[in-house]
Amino acid sequence: MDCIATVMSDEILKSPDFEAPILEAVILFRCSLPGNVTMEEVHAKAEPLLKEAYPKTRKLLMQEVSIQIAGECTESTHRIRGFQYIQEDGKQLVQFLQDGFSFNRLIPYSSFDEYVEEIGRVWNIYKEITQPILLKQLSMRYINRVVIPFDQSTAEIRLEDYLTIAPRAFPGDELQIEGLLQNMRFQHPESKMKLNLTVSSEPLNDSGAPFIIDIDAIHPLDSAPVEVEALSEKIQSLRDWKNLIFQTTLTKKCLSQFLQPRP
Repeated sequence: MDCIATVMSDEILKSPDFEAPILEAVILFRCSLPGNVTMEEVHAKAEPLLKEAYPKTRKLLMQEVSIQIAGECTESTHRIRGFQYIQEDGKQLVQFLQDGFSFNRLIPYSSFDEYVEEIGRVWNIYKEITQPILLKQLSMRYINRVVIPFDQSTAEIRLEDYLTIAPRAFPGDELQIEGLLQNMRFQHPESKMKLNLTVSSEPLNDSGAPFIIDIDAIHPLDSAPVEVEALSEKIQSLRDWKNLIFQTTLTKKCLSQFLQPRP
């Protein structure tokens, strides 16, 4: 029965009418940089190369706190972690970080295939400027927002009709669930790939109960920094497992909400 449900869910995801409820998608290349690289120097070289596509810039700071054991006062300092380069409409940005590079796409999101060329272009700029020593990790994170509607006959929220991991029993008939926060972690034994799933609720609104479905797929690496094309197999593996987690967390009824008939 579970296999049949998974196949039917997979057919929904592959439908040309399916529009995933993605709020933000992030692909992150975690790197080790040479010790003499400073983010101020990186920014000075990167900004002229990125300003046409990403005219807005934002500095990212990291707070460092030191505490004296003998009861002395706490000291807090800030240093630059990196820079964000943002499109004019704010829907897309790239981050040049002290420990890596990321590409972030906000809603509306179409398909990873439409962004891969731009990811490769900007990743090459980051590599050329920072000269990474090692590519340590590749990850893809997708943050989705799903609204579970009120049941029309009872005006209640039936979580089990939409979420496969929803709690199905409560202590007593008079208690009502006010919120949900659930985290699950998985590992693929052969590749050592890790997947993190976090499901959290937002306050009720007139449409129903909004839930955030946050999926982070992480592939550990230990290689020289290579072109995006050379990582295509690992990227596809991350996408496949991310999609599997997504479709098995939501029921067919829930997934069917995102089928949008085309004109």
